[in-house]
Amino acid sequence: MSAEDKRPVAIRGLTKRYAGGVLAVERLDLSVEEGQVLGLLGPNGAGKTTTLRMLLGLVLPSAGEVRIYGERVLPGASVLSRVGTLVDNPGFVPHLSGIRNLQTFWEAGGMAWSEADVDAAIEVADLGEAINRKYRTYSHGMRQRLGLAQSVLGRPSLLVLDEPTSGLDPHQMRQVRAVVSRMAAGGTTVVLSSHLLSEVEQVCTHVAVVDRGHLVSTGPVADLTGASRTVYIETTDLDAAKRVLSALEGVTSVTDQPPGMSVSLKGTPRHEVVAALVHAGVGVDTIHARNSLEDAFLELVGEASP
Repeated sequence: MSAEDKRPVAIRGLTKRYAGGVLAVERLDLSVEEGQVLGLLGPNGAGKTTTLRMLLGLVLPSAGEVRIYGERVLPGASVLSRVGTLVDNPGFVPHLSGIRNLQTFWEAGGMAWSEADVDAAIEVADLGEAINRKYRTYSHGMRQRLGLAQSVLGRPSLLVLDEPTSGLDPHQMRQVRAVVSRMAAGGTTVVLSSHLLSEVEQVCTHVAVVDRGHLVSTGPVADLTGASRTVYIETTDLDAAKRVLSALEGVTSVTDQPPGMSVSLKGTPRHEVVAALVHAGVGVDTIHARNSLEDAFLELVGEASP
């Protein structure tokens, strides 16, 4: 078996076309290496959730394939036992306690409760005595953490999460990020989808950006942010500055960012931007580089979601 075949995730030519001709994902190629925490980014409707569902065998692709640790993913594939997931809302039973819900889920798969990694799940849930309370009494954040706990019961080699912090408050989001970081530190490979760029920048080692079903960029987070050439500018006349810069060669976009604007550059040095503004009679109050994941993301997919 080649080194590529042993990768946690190898996606080749993945395509999904729904009824009516709607193309959600088209000829997607993507690999995830052992130990990576890969953030899957894209505007709404970019195909992120469809990709994750095909990765898990929940949706059949129209073309292409997904392999997990060398085994082609089909519904019920044995390799899926190595994968922990939080993609759809877990179907917990309201009148059962948190711990009883976890046990019921585990035993429904025909496995003995004694074989589950209960201690790790309880640590991930971080519910204290509430683990013995009925699920219907849980807040949204507690339910999300119980879903994460369910995903680690089987000591997964690969963890797949779709918007794991959706609807959580800042404290709860931090708790979930800490769980993902602990899992990664313990050797688990993680693939997560998120619309929160700051979250991905904090947690992920690598990023894949998809737009309209196509992969537009992938690589280490540091490489992607380093490739971003964006400057923030405040001037004495923003409207005039936007007219000047929009016509300047090497400026790919000018975006309002009150009280100034964000300017994406392609090969144009900052001093030339300043010179063009000054020559046009526009005073420059502030200019500094910004190399954030948000800047890089907007350069790749643009300001507007499809």
